Amino acid sequence: MSTISSTPNIIEVLDAPFSTSTSYTLLVGQTAKGLIDSSLDRDFYKVNLVAGQTYTFALVGTGSNFLADPLLTLYSSAGLYVNQDTNNGPGLSSSLTYLASQTGAYYLGAYATGGATGQYGLSFTLGTKASVDLLMAAAAEHSLISATDLDQWGSMGTSATITYGFRNTSPTENSASFSKLSNVEMTAVKEVIELT
Repeated sequence: MSTISSTPNIIEVLDAPFSTSTSYTLLVGQTAKGLIDSSLDRDFYKVNLVAGQTYTFALVGTGSNFLADPLLTLYSSAGLYVNQDTNNGPGLSSSLTYLASQTGAYYLGAYATGGATGQYGLSFTLGTKASVDLLMAAAAEHSLISATDLDQWGSMGTSATITYGFRNTSPTENSASFSKLSNVEMTAVKEVIELT
């Protein structure tokens, strides 16, 4: 994931209908916070894409009542299936990169496999790297920690010391995709660690 913003731009107050008549629109660079409150609930968000541009969308379960194994689906302006992802992001989160074939409205469908319910964060970014807010970043980081790892931290509610660092140089493998974090990104990571 690439950039981290502080808070969601859109909060689903009224249920986002699973329909092209949804009143929720995400702009490039924005994130949304929503809730799947029943096994039949599916939320739709409108996004406007330009032909020939590449976009990345991310869907992450967030909060203490997080949406487990989120399913992110992209639909055309007519509401027809285009593409989907269930676990291309960190842990069980979803990340979908799409090269737009036509200019116009598309729709992001947010729900979960197996009828799960819970809170989620959704983002819309120009380019090939997802952009997330602090809640999404904290949830993505938490989803990478196994239950065994959590057992090693001690009892719930007790403090723990975390040692971490930021790489300045490329690792030997995957060196083409390496980029050093900016000061803003390092500050965001520190804020995320403080949230967990």
